Amino acid sequence: MIREDVVSKQRKPAPLNASVYETAPVVILNNFRNSMHLPHVALMESTFQSMFPAVQVHTFQPSALQRVVLFQYDSANDVLEARHYWVSAKAVGLSKTVKKLYEGRLPTKLGSAAAMDEVLDCEGAWSDTDGEGEEVSLAQPFRNLRGQCRVKLVEIGPRMTLRLLKIEAGFGEGEVLYHAHHDKTPAETAELAFRVRRKSSVKAKRRAEQQENVAKKQQDSGDKGRGSARRRLDSSNGTASFEEARPGE
Repeated sequence: MIREDVVSKQRKPAPLNASVYETAPVVILNNFRNSMHLPHVALMESTFQSMFPAVQVHTFQPSALQRVVLFQYDSANDVLEARHYWVSAKAVGLSKTVKKLYEGRLPTKLGSAAAMDEVLDCEGAWSDTDGEGEEVSLAQPFRNLRGQCRVKLVEIGPRMTLRLLKIEAGFGEGEVLYHAHHDKTPAETAELAFRVRRKSSVKAKRRAEQQENVAKKQQDSGDKGRGSARRRLDSSNGTASFEEARPGE
């Protein structure tokens, strides 16, 4: 499901801007360790880890956290679920109007009220109107929030369900390490590995021969150039003659 389809089904889509995508997301890998005895699952885990930069724990700033990417392996159906979330953080213990003012937004009810007291008295200044999310205590300021805030994940897409088909060594020409639809016997696996190694050996030999021929041509070209220059110098020395000029001549 593409991002536009995910957002269209939400009542309140996440208010995203370009700065959200300037920082790499935090990657969460779930349920891979339970199936690490399977080689292809371990390879999938390392692949998805390598797709994103590693988080430096000692230098990571919590305020830079914007997005979360979740990869969850379903061992029962042998599929991988990929989800993409934006981290939403809001202040707690505030009314809806005060919360908008705190976040720098203009409440719509201000236009019909003569004073701020009227707005606060109508809805209760300390009633929490947004109960979604998990309350957390902040050890460091998170964006523009301090103390406590309510954090929740808002899906921003895309949403993908993937199934591993094949793992192949190299790029389109190596040994097939895993295939979802074909199970090979040990003899077939050994024969395939032998053919791949033989093909790689032939290619390496041809590459070495080509490099040797190129180096030989360059050497011959250099020798010819030095010989031609030497002949020109010898010819110049043999045909040019000088004599002492006499006065009056």
